Amino acid sequence: MRNSLFQTMTLLIAIALGSVTASAQESPGEEAETETEFEASKEGSLAEKSLIRFAALTQFVEGDVNKLDAQKVRTPVDFRTPIYEGERIQVARGGMLKLVTQSGCIAVFYGESTVLSPNREKPWRFKSEAVRWICPEGAKESVVSRGLPLEINSGEFFQDGRRLLVLRGQVSTKESELPTSRMLQFQNRGFKIVQPEPSSFDLWSFNEKRRPPQESTAVPKPETPKPKKIEAPKNVRIIVGPTGGGGRLIYDNDSLSEDHLDSEGGRLQTHIRWGQGSFILLYRHQSLNADYNKGGAGITPSEGVHNDSELDALEFGYRFNHDRWWSPYFRLGVGAEKPKIFVSLPGATSAYFSGTEYEFWMLTAAAGIDAQYSPQWLNWFGVYASADLNLQQSLGRGARKVFHEFNSSQGDVPEAGEPWRLTSVSLQLMLGLFVQF
Repeated sequence: MRNSLFQTMTLLIAIALGSVTASAQESPGEEAETETEFEASKEGSLAEKSLIRFAALTQFVEGDVNKLDAQKVRTPVDFRTPIYEGERIQVARGGMLKLVTQSGCIAVFYGESTVLSPNREKPWRFKSEAVRWICPEGAKESVVSRGLPLEINSGEFFQDGRRLLVLRGQVSTKESELPTSRMLQFQNRGFKIVQPEPSSFDLWSFNEKRRPPQESTAVPKPETPKPKKIEAPKNVRIIVGPTGGGGRLIYDNDSLSEDHLDSEGGRLQTHIRWGQGSFILLYRHQSLNADYNKGGAGITPSEGVHNDSELDALEFGYRFNHDRWWSPYFRLGVGAEKPKIFVSLPGATSAYFSGTEYEFWMLTAAAGIDAQYSPQWLNWFGVYASADLNLQQSLGRGARKVFHEFNSSQGDVPEAGEPWRLTSVSLQLMLGLFVQF
């Protein structure tokens, strides 16, 4: 009741002061601020300047607050100082100015501010560290904030820097109504909802950053959020699991090469945080096997040339993102591959069968993509999966060993030729488990 009476008295004083003519002002040729950028321009005809209308009345002043006329002459602003149309008010750093406008709305400017009262063409304009506008029920006001026109209809907003919070009522731009109780950020000549959205406690803290006047909407303080437990980053991940897939062996002697080989094996690898990604250290065993009948007691082996191969490799590489659940990666390394070449020429009256093992020193390379999952309640443990393309190229050949040879004919042994270079290619899938710390 006291606040309503005070505002009513303030408006009555304002109406009385509104009858003051230009002759009561410092200079009839005074300039008015008309541009959003606060550039000064002269007012129009003498008829327009014959009556300067009342715009607002100060309710509270703190610090150094002054009016600044067209000649940049400063006039101190005190309690109940009338503000007329087209006047410029400056608030020094650390100061505060509270106004009640002719429409009955309240404006509070915090910190270093420049305020332009409305004229016949433009609404309230301002540049301020922070500002609060409060329009009671049924009151409206037009303002320009950061060059963006806003309409306040029985509403309240608080703006600090580029962030704005609508506490109640309607606050609208030309395009849309701004949402209430949502943190907004000024960008691209408009206000966008801040993502991720702050908590209710953060919104309350933002509203309380600058002292709200007693006319402001009361916002109850929410329960203080419990501090989140900060988990130590996981820097090392140890992974183990089986692999499977398919591949091919390619020799310099093409008659010995073979496609459509089945692949199986296993890997043990470690990921160590290195910058944003991970340094990879990996050991892998891989076998490539042909689907054929190898023969045995009373069983004739499949005819032709067939291969089995065993590879052991030590590789290092880089995973491009250590923490993300998926990431591409690559590896390079060295290894030893031991293919076994079986040559079988069965016949009705004669047969030939041989098995020879070779050793090749290999340069290895791989590239692929992986994924990892670790539940929050068990974040030191998880599941790992990957898919990669592996390429092995021989650097040289080592030992040769004939482990089986049979020739039932009395003629010459067929000449299959010797392999001296080997390229092996495989597509590998892995599903494993990991621990991290």
